[in-house]
Amino acid sequence: MNNIFDYATSELSQDAFLCYLFNFASNEYEEDDQYLNKCAVEMLRKIISSKYSKEKKDEKITVTQLKKQYKNIDVYIQINDKYHIILEDKTYTSQHSNQIERYKDLIENEGKANIITVYYKIIGQAHPEDVNIHITRKDMLDIMAPYIDKTDNTIFSNYYYFLNELEERVQKFETLPIDKWSGDQYRGFFDYLTDDENNADGLRLDRGYGWGYVPNPRGGFHGLWWYFSTPEELEKTGLENYNVNDLYLQIEDNTIVIKIVSGDKINDLKWNIYNYLTESNLVPGLEKKRFHNGKVMSIGYIEYDENDYQDKIKLMENALDEIRNGSYTVKV
Repeated sequence: MNNIFDYATSELSQDAFLCYLFNFASNEYEEDDQYLNKCAVEMLRKIISSKYSKEKKDEKITVTQLKKQYKNIDVYIQINDKYHIILEDKTYTSQHSNQIERYKDLIENEGKANIITVYYKIIGQAHPEDVNIHITRKDMLDIMAPYIDKTDNTIFSNYYYFLNELEERVQKFETLPIDKWSGDQYRGFFDYLTDDENNADGLRLDRGYGWGYVPNPRGGFHGLWWYFSTPEELEKTGLENYNVNDLYLQIEDNTIVIKIVSGDKINDLKWNIYNYLTESNLVPGLEKKRFHNGKVMSIGYIEYDENDYQDKIKLMENALDEIRNGSYTVKV
């Protein structure tokens, strides 16, 4: 379908849609479309309940003030002259400089209480922000779905189908071969890998993780980094003596890479670890790119695809275990 949101892709366009939807919960427009009124009220009730769980289900929800870019807040909503909602809207970026906390302070300094913070993000990210409620693409689809066949509002349906098509693209990592993946599929894949429900036999995430697009002069990659080393493990191997700060794993598009971080340039040390891994056959098929001196470097990598990624992940995690448990010591 010809969809305005295929062209109006900026965060400001999304802010405008959210304001448009919330305005159906105002006294002025609540009777214009009963279904959009119900949708807006449902979304606002969900937001309020995230902090004030005792909010009564039968309390009438009315937007009494609605502003875009008020004090640089993406969307500011006042409900029932009582609740004050700060909504930060992001697409491919994330919040910076502690934005939401600063906005909250600004509203508090106006003498207002009952402040609720919302992070609205239709593109996935590794970790939720520290807010009262994080509304994702899936959340928004769930909120809008009951009304899509009841209203004939074109703007509403355009936004719903825009989100739905995005969701379908993201989930295609399950059916497309990896050489056909784009950023949408990698984001879906990384989200799947790090979801607790899917991770019983997957990544070992207890040491922390992150994922996202990593730009670099060679064109960048879609990456997921995890399985970091402890200072005790680095000391056991002797790596600490070479000013090594970390040894961890990183997915870079269709490869899984062993990464090393050091305060010094350590080309000889990289060769030493690479030779240990290949000579002990801990990682069959381990390859390396040209070694470059730097502080964050790749030791070696293997390729994976949509069918064998679990086995390849376990193989690389086990190899790192072997290095860190004392089987390997530095010999440079």
